[in-house]
Amino acid sequence: MTFTPSDSNDYTTATTTVTLAVNQAPQTINFTPTASPVIFGVSPITLSATASSGLAVTFSVLSGPATVSGNTLTITGAGTVVVAANQAGNANYSAAPQLTQSITVSKATPTISWSTPVAITYGTALSSTQLDATSTVAGAFAYTPAAGTVLAAGSQTLSATFTPTDTTDYNTATATVTLTVNQAAQTISFTAPTSPVNYGVAPIALTATASSGLPVSFSVASGPGTISSSTLTITGVGTVVVAADQSGNSNYAAATQVTQSITVKSTSAQCGSNGYGYRRILTINHTKVPNTDQTDYPMLVSGVYPFLATVANGGKVQNANGYDIVFTSDAAGQTPLDFEIDSYNGSNGTAAFWVRIPVLSHTADTTIYMWYGNSNISSSQENKARVWDSNYVGVWHLSEGSGTTAYDSTFNKFNGVWGGSGGGSASTYYSNSSNFAGPYAGFMNGSNNHVATNLDIQPSAMPSITMSAWIYPESTSGNEDVFTDDSGGYARGLESSRGGNGNFNIFTGSGAWTPTGPTLNQWQYVTLVYTPTDILFYKNGVQYDFGSAPTGQSSSNNLWIGGSPGF
Repeated sequence: MTFTPSDSNDYTTATTTVTLAVNQAPQTINFTPTASPVIFGVSPITLSATASSGLAVTFSVLSGPATVSGNTLTITGAGTVVVAANQAGNANYSAAPQLTQSITVSKATPTISWSTPVAITYGTALSSTQLDATSTVAGAFAYTPAAGTVLAAGSQTLSATFTPTDTTDYNTATATVTLTVNQAAQTISFTAPTSPVNYGVAPIALTATASSGLPVSFSVASGPGTISSSTLTITGVGTVVVAADQSGNSNYAAATQVTQSITVKSTSAQCGSNGYGYRRILTINHTKVPNTDQTDYPMLVSGVYPFLATVANGGKVQNANGYDIVFTSDAAGQTPLDFEIDSYNGSNGTAAFWVRIPVLSHTADTTIYMWYGNSNISSSQENKARVWDSNYVGVWHLSEGSGTTAYDSTFNKFNGVWGGSGGGSASTYYSNSSNFAGPYAGFMNGSNNHVATNLDIQPSAMPSITMSAWIYPESTSGNEDVFTDDSGGYARGLESSRGGNGNFNIFTGSGAWTPTGPTLNQWQYVTLVYTPTDILFYKNGVQYDFGSAPTGQSSSNNLWIGGSPGF
């Protein structure tokens, strides 16, 4: 140092030196925390740190997938990155203590792009057209359902699972889209049946296929024909239009209907040499035949059939008595069936026939044929006696409509005679009520209208006997006899009421059994069975069992219908 005295006159300037040690100052770093965790692919991170000395801080990556340039940290992969902040000091400041920060870097999930596919039609297999997802990174897609799959019609979900090549830095990713699968169209190929054909031709097998492979159904759009499954049966002369349809399903839309026309011509000599012009097919439903096949079964064909009216009344029958109506078992009309005309009205076609069916199956439908319209026929073609075989002792239809004779249709000819107040008048012995199909039925008035026959039904003549009748009770006020040979001793017989008691009364030889009652103003079928050991009664097929043997049923009278010999 240099000293200058205040008294420069007396003193001179003096100098001297000493040594002073100045140490470096310490410094610290303030390292601003960095966000953690981050996802791989994040933008470069700006690092921020300051030194208390004001000197610049430098950064470095101690470990992990990252690089640093200046104060910019770039993540290069998933994992843990450790970043260091340093200030090395200078002449005046010593180096600052290093600070570090750890940053967790999570795997990135790739971005999948997958547009909703254009709708396809059922039957189109999945391909790259629909399975066309893309990713922002390299890798492979697995699709569910896989390529080549044919999807059902409707809205279907497609799924894609993406596995990245770099599984260290990227997660597996998934995506879905909805694909609309439209119903496919289908067409019908309908083989044209033979046309024209003659009326009476055998049933025709129809053939049609759908492009979808689904079954085709058939129906008669118009004309004289019926269809069962794929079999067409011609029922008259004219043009039959048959339709083939396929209604579709969940995958196929309904097909456009296809039709075929068949011309049916009339032909003479279709039934032997008699030249019947028309034929109807009668199918007997086997489900109505219980338990077992029936042999030589008399079947009733009745109703109002306009086509059975005479030609003069707009029908097809030539004979005024309906004689040109016959039945056969075959479609060609070569095997006649025995039948009986119960009643016939040519003005409107009301008719009732009993036809003997040789075998009536209970497992398969039975088909017979009605033929009509033959101008060469002038006499009846019936064979009544053969309709009712030897098991039938007597059959009375009570449909004569006039006179006093009630004819027995069997070969036994136990013809009955009307008695009572009728005097042969149709209005008193017969009824033509609308309650039944035929023109007439026997009318028992509850007092003295009856039919007396010469048939002996007592046990000595017939140990076992079955008696049946269709009845229409209108009152239970008196003794309403159905059939009996009783004259006061409870011999065989059935009453629909006795003394107004409202019950069926069945004679047992020692009294009257009353198992049930009649239903008024309604047709019902009743059957009474006598055997040596029991009595059975049926009303409309419901069985009632007396459970004991009848006793003392001898009678000196024959069978009466609608009345009692003793009263």
